[in-house]
Amino acid sequence: MNMEDCCKYYTNIEICGISPDFLDENPGGHWKTSMYENRWVAGTTAGGCINNRETFWTNPQYRIKVHGKPDSTQTKNILVSLMQKPDKRNRRMVQNLYIGFTIFEVPEKDGTHSGKFPGSFFSSQKPVAQTRRFMKSREVMEFLTLQPGEYLIVPSTVNPNETASFLLTIFSLEETQCYENSGHSHNDPVEKVKKEKNGLDAENKKQFFRQHSDKVI
Repeated sequence: MNMEDCCKYYTNIEICGISPDFLDENPGGHWKTSMYENRWVAGTTAGGCINNRETFWTNPQYRIKVHGKPDSTQTKNILVSLMQKPDKRNRRMVQNLYIGFTIFEVPEKDGTHSGKFPGSFFSSQKPVAQTRRFMKSREVMEFLTLQPGEYLIVPSTVNPNETASFLLTIFSLEETQCYENSGHSHNDPVEKVKKEKNGLDAENKKQFFRQHSDKVI
């Protein structure tokens, strides 16, 4: 199809990939991946967006330490993806929530802090990056430039007390350390996605079945 017909018949084009390598101008670049599964639970870990000052800090928190030298060219080196995982297998019953994430820089004086940062931290710190807007979508993502340092990523729904499962994926061009900020794994390095042949095949079959089992024949 030529470009003229493509523009005539389509208004949106989405490209799916397992890594952001194709976005990098350097073909020799290799992106590292960290993935975390978690849940927002009403009353405990579903604090809503940053506008909810009293509960925002209760959301799951993830710390990321970016290594390397400061980049004066402002090359984008981090891609953060937040995907909500529906609890219902029937896709027609799934109702997506408005989701997004906020990123804060961790000052050196707070570098030894363990466990979740309290509400007072977010009252004194401004976000250095965030999703442009919370979207009622299965996935939201941002392609970012983070200078060497330590950061805190807080995924959330827009409203507090909304229960849902999510998958947070962090792609990094530079060497990084990532961990869930629960206070018990402070020095865990970035974990590469493990690919077990048999397990992966079984999971693919399960996903394929779930995608097509509720279709009307």
